[in-house]
Amino acid sequence: MTSFQDSQIAALAASGWAQCPSVADAVTGSGLPPVTASYLQKTFTAEQWHAAEVAVSALRDRFSAARFADEVT
Repeated sequence: MTSFQDSQIAALAASGWAQCPSVADAVTGSGLPPVTASYLQKTFTAEQWHAAEVAVSALRDRFSAARFADEVT
C-alpha cells in the first residue's frame, strides 16, 4: 500500500505544476523551486505530511455528500 505522502508526492510531481512547461517555467521564473518528487520529499517533515493527511481526510469527510464529490481528487 502506498502511503499518503507517497501518493501526494507522485500526484504533485505529475501535475501541471511540474509537467506543463508554461506553468513550470512560471513557477521557477518567480523564484520558487521546481515541483519535483525529490524537492517534496526533502522539504516537508513527517509532521507536516501527517497534518496534511488529517486535513485532507477532514475535507473528504466534509464534502463526501456534495455533488460530484466522487470525481474530485
